Amino acid sequence: MEVFPKYFRRLLVGNAPQIFPGINKAVENPGNYPLLVGELRKITQDPEQARRIADAIDTADGDLFKNFDLATFLDHFNLTSIETVLLALAFETSARPDLSSKGTLTRLCRSPCPLRLSGARLVVDGRCTTDMPQRTRS
Repeated sequence: MEVFPKYFRRLLVGNAPQIFPGINKAVENPGNYPLLVGELRKITQDPEQARRIADAIDTADGDLFKNFDLATFLDHFNLTSIETVLLALAFETSARPDLSSKGTLTRLCRSPCPLRLSGARLVVDGRCTTDMPQRTRS
């Protein structure tokens, strides 16, 4: 049994009021917030870290994880583009369809242009869209 999922979930739940607006409870241990940030910063150094984080969230129970707000989570930590894309790719392979689609949408909408791997969605004026431009025949 791997220890990381339980460790990461405890860090996340304990710091959820600091990350997600609207959670009205006290932060359990503010001293462990730097540990959570450190785990996220390891994404670019450890090729498996993004997958471990996504799996920890994907397999979790509890109200925080039922409808996990991936966008707010990513925004809170001000991740770099590459960190965001690596996490988004990890979430795309989640067993839960909601997390998988959030990962896909995040990758397509927040990736720098060369990292948009799919033509299924375009970003137009800073917004994701599924409307493909129509070619006009001359």
